[in-house]
Amino acid sequence: MIVLTAIGRILFRYRAAIATVAFGLLMLAADPVRAPAGHVLVLLGLTIRTWAAGYIGVDARARKFVGEYRITKGPYRLLKHPLYVGNFFLVAGVLLIYNPPFWMGALYVILFLSMYGAI
Repeated sequence: MIVLTAIGRILFRYRAAIATVAFGLLMLAADPVRAPAGHVLVLLGLTIRTWAAGYIGVDARARKFVGEYRITKGPYRLLKHPLYVGNFFLVAGVLLIYNPPFWMGALYVILFLSMYGAI
């Protein structure tokens, strides 16, 4: 459990850099298509993230992995991690829009779930 926590802390700290590299690789393999469902998922993800960010505050979105109190209002009364759920919808929507090879899309979903599971 201690190893998983240490890995989670590292992934949490570098999550934006990891996402940037992953998106760059996705762009290289992209075969964009008209995917209305992808746009709906992206908008849903942005909506959930915006709603959650409004409740969590600036301090909680810092790079440090700490939590002084638990938020139980807004989207946090429905979901334990609404920012991560929003991220998942964003990733799923972008994958539908950019239409990467199947293996790459499956790998991204597995890596996303593994990374945020460790965090």
